[in-house]
Amino acid sequence: MRSHTTKLIGLASLCALALLYFYRYQRAQLNPVLKEESYSLRSIEVVQVKSGAYYDAYEILFEESLYQAKLQKGAKVQLAPGDICLADFKLSPLPKQSHPEAFNYGDFLLKRGFRGQMQISEALVFAKADGALNAIKNFRKGLAENIELWPWSASEKALFKALFLGIKSGISNELKDAFQGAGIMHLLAVSGLHLGIIYLLLNSFTKFLRAFPGGRFWQFAILLLGIWSFVFLTGAGASVLRAATMFTFMGFGQLLRRKTNGLRPVLASALFLLWFKPLLIHDLGFQLSYAAVIGILILLPIFNAFHLSKNRILKNLQQIVYVSLSAQIFTAPLSLYYFEQFPTYFLIANLLILPIMPLLMYGGLALLLIDHFFIADRLKEIYLYLLKLIEFIGRFVAD
Repeated sequence: MRSHTTKLIGLASLCALALLYFYRYQRAQLNPVLKEESYSLRSIEVVQVKSGAYYDAYEILFEESLYQAKLQKGAKVQLAPGDICLADFKLSPLPKQSHPEAFNYGDFLLKRGFRGQMQISEALVFAKADGALNAIKNFRKGLAENIELWPWSASEKALFKALFLGIKSGISNELKDAFQGAGIMHLLAVSGLHLGIIYLLLNSFTKFLRAFPGGRFWQFAILLLGIWSFVFLTGAGASVLRAATMFTFMGFGQLLRRKTNGLRPVLASALFLLWFKPLLIHDLGFQLSYAAVIGILILLPIFNAFHLSKNRILKNLQQIVYVSLSAQIFTAPLSLYYFEQFPTYFLIANLLILPIMPLLMYGGLALLLIDHFFIADRLKEIYLYLLKLIEFIGRFVAD
């Protein structure tokens, strides 16, 4: 009787949370700019800058609303995250869909939180926004500029920045298409795979703390610090936010010595993120990330129950196959809907790439840490072969 009552209370709580989220989502809806309007000497703040091949895309905060501005490379006006400016600019509506079958870029921007577009003619920086987030953004920018000085090709530098800084703007469309066709696009989107490797590394290094009084708490604190530092270093994208929030809930459960069902921290992390940012539900990375994780949690036990080899090597290979299948089955509808294609050779690509991902992640982190030491030059030469191998596998499988 008690179990039945508990389930009813849980179901009622879930329904209540869903209704609360619906209310939050409705409140988060934006009123887009409907006509052009010019402003002179008004205060704006640069929230984020995404560098492209020919222009930079800026997220600009004006009167508590977000706008997108694009400035060509080498233009007179050049701004950085955290800049507070007096500017002359014009606000204009979001772009309209050219025809019914075309990608609706204006609707995409609206669902990302932008009310309109901004054309900046003049800007004078008079202050810097305070806060840790702006400091992190400038730190990421400094790392990206430093990586540009490394003796690698533009392709390898862009791939490295995508893996460790979450900056994908420098990756060529040809390489993106190859990774998409091979079914390994998740490598370019910093996600649970990358964070899971970081989590395992930190967990193994801090396991000795459990032998001391209060050691579990300090291990949990170090894990949280390491995970969330990596999240902000990589730009706090939707997929890595999901993974970090889920690992946080899991770690908290372990701290309290509670057994947690795999789906519970995943659903809890989704509700937590959507409560603070309701429009995140439209983010493709968010959708793909949760679909993949839920697929793994539901289907992997079924596959393991069907057959799991006792041989260690075969067992590890089976796990890669089962995890890949589970994720692809649940993300296939989204891939077909958004990209109109399905990666038929994803198993081959994942079997080749997943075993070397820990080496790729640990080596890359080591490079960032020892970049200014003399040994870093030798390590860069060795690490370059890993990046070339990843590129080769992606293009080979796609072809």
